[in-house]
Amino acid sequence: MHEAPYHVPFRGVPLSETPYLRLIQAASQVVFDDDYYDLIDSDDIETLRREVEHNQEALALARTHLGPNCRIHLVYEANFFADNSPNMQRLRDLARAFAIEGRLAGFEKRWADVASIGLDLLDLAGATGRGGLLCDHMVGWAISGSGIDLLRQWRSEYDEATLSHLLVRIAQLESERDDWNEVLQRDQHWEETVQYPEEPIDPSTYELPEEEAKKMSQEEISQYYELVEMVIEMANYQSKLPYSERSNSYTELENRTVAQYRLMTLDTAIRKYRWMTGSYPRQLAELIPGALPALPPDPFTGTDFIYRPQWQGIFRRSIQSFLLYSPGPRQIDHGGSFGPYPLVAAGEADLCLDEFDYFPDD
Repeated sequence: MHEAPYHVPFRGVPLSETPYLRLIQAASQVVFDDDYYDLIDSDDIETLRREVEHNQEALALARTHLGPNCRIHLVYEANFFADNSPNMQRLRDLARAFAIEGRLAGFEKRWADVASIGLDLLDLAGATGRGGLLCDHMVGWAISGSGIDLLRQWRSEYDEATLSHLLVRIAQLESERDDWNEVLQRDQHWEETVQYPEEPIDPSTYELPEEEAKKMSQEEISQYYELVEMVIEMANYQSKLPYSERSNSYTELENRTVAQYRLMTLDTAIRKYRWMTGSYPRQLAELIPGALPALPPDPFTGTDFIYRPQWQGIFRRSIQSFLLYSPGPRQIDHGGSFGPYPLVAAGEADLCLDEFDYFPDD
């Protein structure tokens, strides 16, 4: 069996010399006693605390390896994709452990910890895709979504110091993400170099070796094959399209992630402005320079995000709240009528920071 130097998916494997492989080693220590989806919806503090305690060492170790130098060592061999798939699953599990830790911090009203853990998730999202293929970057989308979701849930509780820290770190973490055009160019170059086959992928290629499967729980094995199935289905569909058409179909999803970062940045700046002045700004331009050095543009329109102050009383003497959003890829402003991303993508709703709340419960 081919042994790749970048592939360290399971417990008991010696630490590597690179931050990314050490991160994988930390991620391999994560365990869940209960189903993750039950945990992330749970308000049972004792259950959440037990899960966090079980993964405390893994989370602490992972934090020491995050940062801009944590990146994938891309190997130009066709089997890299298969060899790296278990690593993607491990990083997803690590992200879930962070999300559970953040949920517990929120219930315990440790607001600064909530913010710090949300930033850890954004840091992990960058590390997941940095230097890798398009599929690695896509897993990073999901992880950054978890980070933004955590940060935005308790954003009304942050004090001025936490808001100031968030403003610095969110912008920094966005800047440390791989440039989208570079991701596409690297992915295309890799495909051409290794002559990646365009025929349908054989799922048996990604069969877990027996010795590795023995070290995994049934749930971990099931999650691994679910991820493999999703990636193969995507790859088989995309392989039928010209590369330019394939990349265009994902650019909107990249823009969605960028919009999430920037909506969080602007929302944070607006709340800091209120701490500084006692009121919300009448327009986004008032955030400069006290709260922000410049306004981040909406990646869908290339212009400012839409800001609508909600005035109190008929004489409009004070601003009670605000709407902040993007019209999305179709650039149709619905006046603050929000919905889940599929509706935004269809041009039937606006994209806001709370888009996750608009998805129907399963």
